[in-house]
Amino acid sequence: MRCRYLDGPLRELQRLAGTIIEPSSLRLDRVILAVALAGGLALVAADVFQRWIAPEHIWALDIDGRFNAVTWFHSFVLAGAALAALGLASTYRDSGQRLMWLLAGGAMAFLSLDKSISLHERVGESIEQRFDLPEQAGRVIWEAVYAPFLIALVILLIIAVGRASTPARLWVGFGIALCAGKVALEALMFPAIHLELFDETSVLYGIEVNIEESVQLLGFAAFFGAFAQLLFDRISLMAQGRLESADAEAVERPLLDFPRLTKREWPKAV
Repeated sequence: MRCRYLDGPLRELQRLAGTIIEPSSLRLDRVILAVALAGGLALVAADVFQRWIAPEHIWALDIDGRFNAVTWFHSFVLAGAALAALGLASTYRDSGQRLMWLLAGGAMAFLSLDKSISLHERVGESIEQRFDLPEQAGRVIWEAVYAPFLIALVILLIIAVGRASTPARLWVGFGIALCAGKVALEALMFPAIHLELFDETSVLYGIEVNIEESVQLLGFAAFFGAFAQLLFDRISLMAQGRLESADAEAVERPLLDFPRLTKREWPKAV
């Protein structure tokens, strides 16, 4: 089923793309992941400095803080993923695919807003205080509240990229795994603190939060990189006039059908 109300703008976008874009081997996914990795290392170095070297706590550099450099960098990466997903929606004529990417873009935009205002932490802390729950219980409460949304988002992303290029599917899978790891690490903090394995002033806590935030950042960047690369590839196909045939071929492929690759071929696929 096709949704025709954007056919005119799509044709104009194709005409413009043909005049300004030449198909190339540009790998936006690798560029974005490299920038995120460099930024993540800088944030870790800054936190190590303020946590264990500086004479006083520096709020702006605290990787476990709010409304600081860490918050805005993570939010920026998620906002990029949201814009790329919304851009992808405009390249599809099929209304089902378009709707999936619109929903994915909206979800990423919500997560960007959530990160920028620490919404999930506030939700957890509010429920913790309202029901007089143990200290730090908010760390697992917000995960329980957000679980239906996050599970639905994972399913949506798997379906949306199920017939996309191999790198896009790999990056999205990588992002899902990393974000799941982040959620698991935060959930483990609640029993660890209550069992007095460490507290928020200990070295172990500092190491854990640096790992947790770094894993989360790379997960967000994997989504951004996958969506941006997929968008660039589709615009390149549009410029060549091959987008419709490529979409027709993709529909014929089984969902999540990965090619059989040797160990030497896997690095090239990513």
